[in-house]
Amino acid sequence: MITTKATFTTDIHSIHRKFQGLLGTIGCSFERSAMKSLAQRTIASVAIVVTLALGTPALALAGTTTTPTTTTIVAKTPVIKNMRQYRAAEKLYLAKLKVVNVTFLAAVAIAKANLASAIGTASNSTQRISARATYRYAITEATIARSNALALLGGPPVKPGHTTTL
Repeated sequence: MITTKATFTTDIHSIHRKFQGLLGTIGCSFERSAMKSLAQRTIASVAIVVTLALGTPALALAGTTTTPTTTTIVAKTPVIKNMRQYRAAEKLYLAKLKVVNVTFLAAVAIAKANLASAIGTASNSTQRISARATYRYAITEATIARSNALALLGGPPVKPGHTTTL
């Protein structure tokens, strides 16, 4: 089961409230921990890479654009007429899918490495709890980024002569 960002944020805040008195006495701020900022920078850089990796080929494949009376610009998907076009479109789709999956796996690996480092240097249970919460946050952010990238990617190309099912 994948938790949403709102649920995860609520969980983090409840953990923070439970240990707020203890964190204040040892001089450790959960909101400004180094692990959280490192995870946020990692997620931001992964999001930038995914955006650049998926945006550039999508612009290259975009056909004509129509501008209705509203300000929305709708890009038409190219119509695949033969198997050569289908194979090229499928190859591009699989390459984009691989980028999304590799980026997600890299974010998970970084989160695991950060967790191991934080747990190794933690001197009390509060720091370990904070490290695990930061890990869960990084995993949630990576999952959300992957889900958004897959939604942006769309479905695989349709073979010529076949119809799409919604």
